[in-house]
Amino acid sequence: MRSNKVMCYLFAMLPILLNYGWGSITFADITVLVLVIYTVVRRGFCIKKGFLIVSCFFIIHPILLFSLVGIRNNLYDMFGTSFRLAYYIFATGILINQFRNNINIIKAIRCVAVVCSFYAVLQFVMANMFGILVSAYLPFLPHRGVLDAQTQEWIDYGWLVRPRSFFSEPSTFSIYLLLALSLELFVLKTNLRIIVILIGGIFISVSSLGIVCLLFLLFVFTYRYLKVNRFVVSRKKMLFVEILFLLLLGISIKMNLFEIILEHITAGGKGLMSTTRFADIKTAFSTVNAWKTLFLGNGMQDIQEYLPGWVRVYYCNGIIGLLLYVGLFYKSIKSVSKKNRIIMLLFGLINIGGEAMMGLFFIHYFVMNFYNCKENPCFYNGKAKKYRLMFVFSNEERKKNE
Repeated sequence: MRSNKVMCYLFAMLPILLNYGWGSITFADITVLVLVIYTVVRRGFCIKKGFLIVSCFFIIHPILLFSLVGIRNNLYDMFGTSFRLAYYIFATGILINQFRNNINIIKAIRCVAVVCSFYAVLQFVMANMFGILVSAYLPFLPHRGVLDAQTQEWIDYGWLVRPRSFFSEPSTFSIYLLLALSLELFVLKTNLRIIVILIGGIFISVSSLGIVCLLFLLFVFTYRYLKVNRFVVSRKKMLFVEILFLLLLGISIKMNLFEIILEHITAGGKGLMSTTRFADIKTAFSTVNAWKTLFLGNGMQDIQEYLPGWVRVYYCNGIIGLLLYVGLFYKSIKSVSKKNRIIMLLFGLINIGGEAMMGLFFIHYFVMNFYNCKENPCFYNGKAKKYRLMFVFSNEERKKNE
């Protein structure tokens, strides 16, 4: 149906829509609500138990911090951010049912990723070769932030302009392409042209996190397919890949991309802990002044220091929140096939050095983790029980309930 395709493309564009809105309300928040309502109307109200538990924790978490720990600073920011995260997690548990076996969602993510990759190439070429700014904003929408102004400063100073396509940051752009690439490599039939386009987009983003995760995906893909001896490439395709590889290598040497990426990772030879991604990790472990903070964290507050995903979960939500996240990861990995597990492993790796755990990419990666899952958690005996809250039990518990 046409409405289904529209919803798939809205889902695929969620990280882009985050750049638009009014005040604290973004188009992405509104779109998530539309997707949830559409799913409930079409398939009934059903949610996986783990997502419901974690979302409830984030609703009561700021209340516990306010009453038990006595945190009084930035209450508006703490409550608002925590409730928004609970909203995202709750929506994820519902949207899994809508997109579990929906091929249109794969096509939508692939289409958005390819278009964004070509647009990023245009931004890269125009900015670095001709000094011309190509806007990162979609026309006629009320945007938030100053993305174009920042890019113009890079051009004026003569720095290398890292393309962000339509996303908020180059790293965010690469994280989106990594999801699309993981689907192409492990879930769908291998499409070499799409894979090359996505790899090229990740490459020109000059994201150290993106490059490391790209190497992880390519290593797993190579190991898996060489092991089963199923990946056979024709001579024409191999020639095409070799020519493209040489072209990218030449551009990289010309633009000193390898030196830039290496310097970004190692902070000019000062070591990993000196980089902006890892230098402030000690902050998360130096603020523990009571057992309450150790177990409940410091709340969802905006801090100046940069903390990667897993560390930020601990800093904001304590050991309890971290264990809930780990449990959700474990249950999600255990519930799907070996191919799909790569998606969650990739997301876990991203959050070692990046900050994607508490945003819209949580919805994307977790929903796509359950794509083509054989077991539908919201259907019993082939029939959907609409407008009724249903939990996912173990196989033994499910038989008892049947």
